[in-house]
Amino acid sequence: ARRLITESALVLGAAGGLIVLREQGLGRGGGDVYPSAAPALLAIGVAVIVLRAYPPAVRGLLRLTGRRTGATAFLGLARAARAPASAVLPVFALVLALALVSFAGMVRGAVARGEVTASWQQTGADAVISSPDAVSSALQRSVADVAGVQHVAAVGVAVGSLASVGQFSVLLVDPARYAAVVAAGPLPQPPSTFTSRAASRTTARPAPVLASPGLAAKVGSSPFTVLLDGEQLIRMRVVGQAPAMSAVAATSAGYLVLDRRAAAGLGVGLGLVPDALLVAGQHLDQSSLLAVVARHAPGATIVLRSRLLARLAAAPLRYGADLALALGAAVAACCCLLVLLLSLLLSASARQQALARLGTMGLSAAQARLLALIELLPQLLAVVAGGLVCAVVLVPALGPALSLAVFTGSATPVPVRVEPAWLAGTAIVLLALAIATLAAQTMVASRGAPRSLRMGG
Repeated sequence: ARRLITESALVLGAAGGLIVLREQGLGRGGGDVYPSAAPALLAIGVAVIVLRAYPPAVRGLLRLTGRRTGATAFLGLARAARAPASAVLPVFALVLALALVSFAGMVRGAVARGEVTASWQQTGADAVISSPDAVSSALQRSVADVAGVQHVAAVGVAVGSLASVGQFSVLLVDPARYAAVVAAGPLPQPPSTFTSRAASRTTARPAPVLASPGLAAKVGSSPFTVLLDGEQLIRMRVVGQAPAMSAVAATSAGYLVLDRRAAAGLGVGLGLVPDALLVAGQHLDQSSLLAVVARHAPGATIVLRSRLLARLAAAPLRYGADLALALGAAVAACCCLLVLLLSLLLSASARQQALARLGTMGLSAAQARLLALIELLPQLLAVVAGGLVCAVVLVPALGPALSLAVFTGSATPVPVRVEPAWLAGTAIVLLALAIATLAAQTMVASRGAPRSLRMGG
């Protein structure tokens, strides 16, 4: 009864810690250590459930193997089912260590994804070429001929003003070329109402435009009239979302993307000569691109998304966070291996005597190794299942409380996601280390079997 009360208290305490952490967040509990200790409490609660579910599962497997002719699996599972409570107590430490290693890897993956998203938000393409003068046709053709370039879109930058919003940028583009550049990355795709040619041929209806998220929330979906560069009033309507491209449109008020033919059809002489180029290409020849820009537009500036991403990844804050996560994961992995070694050493004498007795009855060395593996495998699988469940639960419980956007320098939140590949890799590494350690220990035990039999008999 005392054990049931203790285990129930641990499980309920873990659930309560997760609820408090979910409600208050991390670091906002006024110095309360209860929500901060929720991950450790969760690991303890999961370990309690694993310990309770372990004996019935092993006994079920034992009944299944008892119907087969081979004795090795039956003997291994019989020894696993008869393991004392002290032999499975390391499950607590192993579940916690595996959960920490898995969650640390998923946090690093979330930061890496956030940096990629931030690099796209700042550039909008793999390369952005901006010139104080008009971008010439020769520069456009030369950039298109650079190795690795897939699509090039010319952009004219104008200033729009709206009474309820103020001034903002208006990008004048060719819809088809712009959509091709955007499609090469993970940015939102323009709708067909923006890219179709029929949308820009009529002046009776508002011109379809794309709007950055902040500006779209201000202007709404109803038609509105924009004064473009103080020259012409153009009636517009937002039909889709435009991705953030601060390298081209750096105004804090946001920007619109307008078909340049719509502006030309209304008599606006803007955007016909572009001010910037958006370049898409996963494997750009950067040195050739820089040389082409320097030859045709000496005063132009070029922003490469790959270099921006490299700067984000090499930032001191990101480096310190990676180092802290790596050290934490390494310490947890070392503790996991140490606990595993200690548990094997504690049971080494009994295992050695059992293998010696079975060896006198004809058990081969290969069968001895298989028996030792089957004896330990249920505990390992229980630990792996518990650690992975704990890591998966930590993602929705602890992930929203982590402000990972500070590593990307962006206002966009960086969510932590469950990464099956990382979880599977962590579990495989733990199983491989355990099997290698057990194989080495079994090999040593088999060599000292006669001596163990004399001493234990």
